[in-house]
Amino acid sequence: VPFVVEAERQQDGRKLAVLQLRCRCLPPAPGGSLVAPVQVHYAFAERFQEDFLRGREPLDRQEGTIASAARSLRVLGLPKPAPKGFHGAVGAFELATRASSAAVAVGGNLVVQLAVRGEGNLDRMAPLPPPSLSGFHVLGVASSFRDGERRFDLDLVPLREGLTEVPSVPFVVFSPQSGRYETL
Repeated sequence: VPFVVEAERQQDGRKLAVLQLRCRCLPPAPGGSLVAPVQVHYAFAERFQEDFLRGREPLDRQEGTIASAARSLRVLGLPKPAPKGFHGAVGAFELATRASSAAVAVGGNLVVQLAVRGEGNLDRMAPLPPPSLSGFHVLGVASSFRDGERRFDLDLVPLREGLTEVPSVPFVVFSPQSGRYETL
């Protein structure tokens, strides 16, 4: 697991590193929860020798294990009522859009892709239902999750001439950082 050296300190004449391991937990429901102790297995040595081919080698390699205490966690529920357009996305996200074409004829086909990236539960949220877009018929919405990105491809058919833009599709998320619902 990747870690970050948070600090260094001296203890009993030894130089120690304080490591921070970031773990993400997605609890399925509000209420009390117990977080099991985290164990770290490590190896250390105090004496080394230099080898011409292999480089620095430990002479007194030892292994150890250290564990944290178990912790209790109180999981809060989402504020109710949830706003229209919320489909379960919880976290910090960014939304990007792109269209398959800059111009399309009436009755033609246009695919608009909404790409959502960020930290949160994108893999667990409900699919985006077909939105109501003035001037367009929505044939369907395809959803995919790849490389940490949730994509929604909206298959649209323009119904009249003179349309210059696709109406915005609000994507509502709950931000744990701000403690409220936000529309992207």
